[in-house]
Amino acid sequence: MLGCCAAAAGSLPGAAAAAGPSHRGAPAPAIEPQVCSSCEPPLVYGGGPVLSTNTAGGLTVTPIFWAPKGGPYAFPANYESIIDGYIANVAAASGSTDNVYSVATEYYDKAGGKRTFVTYSIKAGTPIVDTDPFPSNGCTPASGYTACITDDQLRTELARLTSSRGLATDLAHFYPVFFPPKVETKDRDGTTSVGAFCGYHRAFGAGSSQTVYGDEPFNSSSGCSKGQAPNGSVAADGAVDTLSHELSEAITDPLNPQFAWSDKQGAEIGDMCGDAYGQPLGSISSSDPKGTEYNQVIHGGKYYTQAEFSNLAFSKLGFGKGCALSEALAQHPAAAGTGANTVVVQSAVNDATPTTLPADGTSTSRISMGIADQNGNSVQGDHVHFSTGVQSGNGQCGTLSSTDKNTNAAGNADITYTASTDDVSCWVLATEALGGQSAQAVIYQGTTQKAAPTFHAAYPASIEAGGSGTTFLIKATNPTSQPIPAARIWFVIFPGSSTAKNVDASQIHLTYSPTGTGNYAAVPLTGSTADDGAIQGYVGPEQGQTLPANATKTYTFHITLAPNVPVSKTAALLAFEAYLNQINAASGSGATLADTYATNVKVPTTDTSNTTRNILVGVGAALVVVLAVTGLLLWQRRKHHPPTPPADTATP
Repeated sequence: MLGCCAAAAGSLPGAAAAAGPSHRGAPAPAIEPQVCSSCEPPLVYGGGPVLSTNTAGGLTVTPIFWAPKGGPYAFPANYESIIDGYIANVAAASGSTDNVYSVATEYYDKAGGKRTFVTYSIKAGTPIVDTDPFPSNGCTPASGYTACITDDQLRTELARLTSSRGLATDLAHFYPVFFPPKVETKDRDGTTSVGAFCGYHRAFGAGSSQTVYGDEPFNSSSGCSKGQAPNGSVAADGAVDTLSHELSEAITDPLNPQFAWSDKQGAEIGDMCGDAYGQPLGSISSSDPKGTEYNQVIHGGKYYTQAEFSNLAFSKLGFGKGCALSEALAQHPAAAGTGANTVVVQSAVNDATPTTLPADGTSTSRISMGIADQNGNSVQGDHVHFSTGVQSGNGQCGTLSSTDKNTNAAGNADITYTASTDDVSCWVLATEALGGQSAQAVIYQGTTQKAAPTFHAAYPASIEAGGSGTTFLIKATNPTSQPIPAARIWFVIFPGSSTAKNVDASQIHLTYSPTGTGNYAAVPLTGSTADDGAIQGYVGPEQGQTLPANATKTYTFHITLAPNVPVSKTAALLAFEAYLNQINAASGSGATLADTYATNVKVPTTDTSNTTRNILVGVGAALVVVLAVTGLLLWQRRKHHPPTPPADTATP
């Protein structure tokens, strides 16, 4: 989208994208990182121009660093040189197919019926250090910030600079403007860089005189940083990632409303794959291998930047396989190796327990990121970086007990979120190092709790092995005025809380009906409860279905157990849990919108079905809890939730 990167900012799932900037990882008004809830790949041509990479010298990228002379504003050491060096390397690598800028060569514009494809031809412009004073605050700075610059004020300064220095303003030039710490920026749609976006790209002017530019605020402590510093600076390496997103989007869709390449909802090449990083190629520092990883080598420089959406990869590989780190990999995806890692991360899940909190400044929620490999085994020692920011409402988010944590033997990295006193919903973004996957949880504070969807299940307390089975219900409720597209139920069976006996998917038969009548469809199950593993399967089509606005959908399930399932008079053999996920068709990742929590189920030696009680378990869950997944079907980590929801969790 025009604009760029949302730092995990989001609207309600399914909110239609309006014309305007893409805030990194999201089309306007916003889509959550990793799970582009309204994305409808592929990208389609809208008739507008792309940036003129085919002109003599190619597209010139000129960075501008605006920090008034003699004031309190200054960039950290090496910040400018890292960004300058990155642009120089991107330019020097022009024509190659092994980095993310080559993906843009799939796209074109059309004039007089002739297609002109983007070429990877970039020139590094001479960096500009702008020491002019900042204008008076055009907006009220957030706490901890001393200046707030609006988009109009940014345009005024750009117009002054280009005019006074005789700089070209056309579709062959791009001007990313970087701001120092303590400077907040505000976009034309009213959102700000404090929690809402990492940056954006826009253009102003008319005809052949168009100034195409990017807003690049300093965001070292927000979701804009993924905790990786292959060049020694988390802040500068995060800014490089944002620039990569913005520049790729500016190339393929520079003008508004003359859209070039976006999907039907307005998502751009970068929005589709907002926090998809893929497996790193290696790391820089042996003393900090999990915090200095890189996934791009560009003219010898090593960087950690997101993938971009490839129509080619999507057409060849299908649903959920459209994100590519280079055109070479889009053309030959089988060539993707395992980088420097022996472990291939298959799944990453970020969970908040509970997801609704009073805005009292003291209540807490456990944030737990769980990681599993391609075999469904927990991954220990994976470094996870956490950050938080405002998703909706006015005010400040709470605090995190830690921003960095390694996963334990169960594959979990757990921290605590403590609520603020404001009525806001807040995202908590977690990015793991081994696989470059991100996942998001959302905490609803105070009055924003009414926006949280709910998921309720009436699970059986026991099931007889070899018997006729039992029926149970799961209800999904969307309380908002926006439909939730691509929603899909993921059903998981964990080992019970007090048994070591193992059950295999072949011993369980699960069917469902979306109406409770007619034919029941089978839910394909895979996996085993051995070694604290899980049996799981998704309900309905792979791409999910729409959960209508202000609606509740009830699903009826029937489950039977094979005669050879282990039995016990007292132990809970199994634990049932289900998740309402939202699937990104571009990347295959998902967000857990709601969670029923785990409920223990016994398999007694005699049939107790006549006396079995139903335990109603409910939980209001995050509107957007990002499930960043490469292979969503293979694993869902055990949540280790209590058999009943927390005392402050509503039940129907």
